[in-house]
Amino acid sequence: MFSRRSIRFQLVFYLVLAMLACVFVIVFSNRQVSYLLSESASLFGCNQKLSDFYSTVERMDVKARDYVYSQNEENFEEYQKLDKEARQCLEDCKKVVNTDTARKITRLGYMLDYYYEPLEAFRTENTPPYETDRILLYRNQLIMATATRYYSILADYMSNHTREVQDLWLQRRNILLAGSLGIVFLGLLFGITYIISIDRPVRTIVENIRRMKHENYAFAPKVSGAEELVLLDGAFHDMANRVRQNMETLRENARLEQELLQKENENLVMTNLVTEADLRNLQSQINPHFLFNTMNMISKSAYMNGDQQTCQLMEKLSAFLRYALDKAEKTSSLYEEFASIKNYLFIQNRRFGDRAEFIVDIQENIPNISMPAIILQPLVENAIIHGIGNMTGQASVMIGASYGDNYVKLHIEDNGAGMDAEQLEELQIYLHQIRKGPASFGTNRSIGIGNVCRRLYAFYGERLDFMVESEEDCGTIVTIAIPAEEAL
Repeated sequence: MFSRRSIRFQLVFYLVLAMLACVFVIVFSNRQVSYLLSESASLFGCNQKLSDFYSTVERMDVKARDYVYSQNEENFEEYQKLDKEARQCLEDCKKVVNTDTARKITRLGYMLDYYYEPLEAFRTENTPPYETDRILLYRNQLIMATATRYYSILADYMSNHTREVQDLWLQRRNILLAGSLGIVFLGLLFGITYIISIDRPVRTIVENIRRMKHENYAFAPKVSGAEELVLLDGAFHDMANRVRQNMETLRENARLEQELLQKENENLVMTNLVTEADLRNLQSQINPHFLFNTMNMISKSAYMNGDQQTCQLMEKLSAFLRYALDKAEKTSSLYEEFASIKNYLFIQNRRFGDRAEFIVDIQENIPNISMPAIILQPLVENAIIHGIGNMTGQASVMIGASYGDNYVKLHIEDNGAGMDAEQLEELQIYLHQIRKGPASFGTNRSIGIGNVCRRLYAFYGERLDFMVESEEDCGTIVTIAIPAEEAL
């Protein structure tokens, strides 16, 4: 239910009021016109009935006199029928005239009785036909002689009644005109008042909006009037105050962020200098060439001593480390990544023995796409450490690759411990944050995945799709969908 001060209520109220006034005017006018037409039609009908009466009497007289000479009952029946019609004409005429005129018209009915008397005597007393015909002719002439006088009576009545109807119509027309003018005046008064009550607050609100656009918060006073406009103006003032506070807060935050960014840049420069110094120090301590030469020497020594297993392990480890060091800051390819992960799985297979099974399932004719290096190894290592690391048997890790719909899909699947719903949701939120921008570090489980995800999104952008599915005690599946446009 809306308030009486609301715009909706006022519009509905004025509309209903105007409709009722229009309906009243229409009904009143229609009734007056109908009354005038009805009265006019009745008077003209009465005049026609009187005319019909005299014409019927003439025909009735002919039938009566024919009956006198022929004594044919059919003529007498026709006479009776015409007599009834004449009397009915008089009755119809009396219904639309006043009492005095109706009494005068009744006398014509008495004259019909007077005309019938000789005819009745002829039928009952055998009056001579000639005498009866003479009397009928005389009495018919008496009836017809009244025509002028009765037409005059009816004309006088019609004239007087018409004047009365006209006077009544003029009175009611004046009432109707005055009422219509009053309705128009009230409508204009209400309309102008209503428009002013809405226009003034609206113009005030618009002016305040213009001031706000120019960051001028010296607003005009709050408006009064319709409930909706009062609420709108109040909401606008509240919004303007919040905007002003937010603008001040944003300016202050921008200033603080600028200062913080400047400090972070200074810290970053210092950190880079320290990192560069640490890397140089590390390179001076461990020379990769010395490391590879040493592993080759150990491999050859194992081969010379017949230890084939140790020789193979050292060769695979050397190849894996060489790939990791050579491609650390370079772009690799899918085939090189598979070759490296096979070396890594060879080492892990020797480590776990029969406790775990490592499967590589690669579809034929997969495009050799370019990609960041060391993508599969952190994911496989994560599956080993957090997935099957504590299993004593029937553990498996599967690395698969397939091609379809112009995408290369990589799958790393294990049947290990998996994650419960809360852990999986936490991981997915962390990965979503990485996709949208910098994210805080996750759990130990998600750091390796997060690093891989961050590098992939940096390389491929939004075209990449990175998904993690897991269920507690049922294992984990990591799926990477890479666009094939990167094929070499």
